[in-house]
Amino acid sequence: MKKLFILTGVVLSAMTTYNAQGETELPSKEEMVKGMICKKEINRYSANWMARKDVDWSLRLGDMANSVLVRPTSKIAHWITYSKVEKEEILQWVTPVETLVVKFHKNCRGTFETRPSSLPLLTLGRAQSKDIELFTDAHLIDVLSYHKQGVLAFWSPGMGHSITAMKDLIEIEKQFSIPVTFILDPTANPTFAENVLKKHKIKDVPMRSMASLELLYRQGTHHYPNFFVYKNGQIISNVLPGLMGKDNTKRTIERYLAKNVAK
Repeated sequence: MKKLFILTGVVLSAMTTYNAQGETELPSKEEMVKGMICKKEINRYSANWMARKDVDWSLRLGDMANSVLVRPTSKIAHWITYSKVEKEEILQWVTPVETLVVKFHKNCRGTFETRPSSLPLLTLGRAQSKDIELFTDAHLIDVLSYHKQGVLAFWSPGMGHSITAMKDLIEIEKQFSIPVTFILDPTANPTFAENVLKKHKIKDVPMRSMASLELLYRQGTHHYPNFFVYKNGQIISNVLPGLMGKDNTKRTIERYLAKNVAK
């Protein structure tokens, strides 16, 4: 079942096209970018907010079943979103602390609003165990800084393939010295997760529940299992399917790590 994540007033999910039973098909990324009325102002704000020049907009499904464009910046956990409600264009700079909202009206004159950012506690498990360790953006920065390269792997105890993928990654980590950081589904019950690991005799996997804005926007929690590859302080892959077999997983990781990535 697809999960929707509420974040700073925007619900993000993988983009889905709705055209059944007479529903209107949502616009594509290309149509949204082409249809920007205040493109000059949007580009100016995006540049001021350090939008990454090497990464284009990507499409998500918004909270009112509308299309939302998202774009990373050069700073971890700082993202830009764009949406359009009727004739109003809305640009947001989302950070872990606050979200700056610019609404463009007639003649592209913007009105400004700042509000606190919030990462939702999608935590059936956390509600039952307050001692669960969270994997926050601060932890992400630490991992990217400490290891020259490695893997960030998402798993969920309710998804049987997660255990298969976890075992493959543990073997790859041991055999090829590629650090793997496992991150738990934020909706998972930690007691159930611990019992699943014990059942499969998996040891030394810390119970860290996902609470990272950066990884949420990168769709790390959309489906399990999955993983990212990082190198020289940067996440260098899109979210990758976790279940592809040990050999294919190893080859995929090596392919990304072979790329030249500036520090």
